[in-house]
Amino acid sequence: DTFLEQSPFAISENVDKNNPPQGIYYSGVGTELLHALDQGEVSTQHFDLYVVNTSRYVPRLSLRNGLKEGVGDFAVINLADDQSCTFSYSFVNPESGELYKLSQNYTVWFVDIDAGQDGSLTESIQVCGALQYSLSDDVYGVKSSIKVMALDGPGCYEFTATEFGTGDNNPTLASEIFLPVEEMNTYAINNVLNHLVAITFPAGSSGFDVRYSISAAEFPGTSGRNVLFTSYTQAMEGRSPCQPLAPPPLQTGSTAVLGSVVAFASSQARDDADDARPPNDAPLDISVRLTPSVNSLTMLVSDRRFILVLAVGLLCVASSFLCFFFFFYSGLASSRKVRLEARRAPRPT
Repeated sequence: DTFLEQSPFAISENVDKNNPPQGIYYSGVGTELLHALDQGEVSTQHFDLYVVNTSRYVPRLSLRNGLKEGVGDFAVINLADDQSCTFSYSFVNPESGELYKLSQNYTVWFVDIDAGQDGSLTESIQVCGALQYSLSDDVYGVKSSIKVMALDGPGCYEFTATEFGTGDNNPTLASEIFLPVEEMNTYAINNVLNHLVAITFPAGSSGFDVRYSISAAEFPGTSGRNVLFTSYTQAMEGRSPCQPLAPPPLQTGSTAVLGSVVAFASSQARDDADDARPPNDAPLDISVRLTPSVNSLTMLVSDRRFILVLAVGLLCVASSFLCFFFFFYSGLASSRKVRLEARRAPRPT
């Protein structure tokens, strides 16, 4: 199936007309504040996110793709065990459909990087073009369980799980990891933080690529994991932008908020998510949330639980109509019976 066929993105020059988009489109994922340098005016620019595989993709349960549980600030991609796949993440200007370049560095959070028993279902991610990365040791002072290997190429790294984990150690809310460590509960500190990595990508880019891999399960081809992602980028303060080269006024971004979009977490359980805050507890200039696209609605309708709820609702409506007609005709029959009995009664002489 294709989706968003009439959207600016689908009809833009970036899309092959003979091969319409087949990925996942997330709308309203972030906002930048743009300053007109010679006028002192500030405007906002919203941007969306398009995710598509660039290599062979084998899911375990593709119905889980889209938004986590249909709502919240985690997005989801499902992948089968014993598989690897590269995903391209592109920021999109929702008005023009063109690729959108962010004006400041942004950080991507990969969460719940762990392994199954006896080395099965071991997760790893590969990225290139990163400015830097931070493990839980650096961000929270908690010893990390992730093995890091530098790869050939600028800013290229592989992050591999070394400790056992299940869906039980997934963060339930994004706010569980975007908190000062002294405000976290003991379970999150001991079981969640050591399985994450934060990767910073440079300003001026319109996206990034991630290769996600899962080793074989005990019985290959029988399991899978979910890739959950979300992010937070703090507004830059006290920035002195360059002067415009020539009129008209040049616009440069001073704030990029990539809320609810970029952090990978893979698991066999799906958790709810809510608003997120950064580790330093700094407030967001503008709060943003993921909103489902047309394709998300299609996936929601395909969900068996949604169909079950819809069927129950239809049964309730049908039952109400049946009750209405039963009482209506019962009252009508009673009225007719009374009239007949009145006609049969002898008239007084």
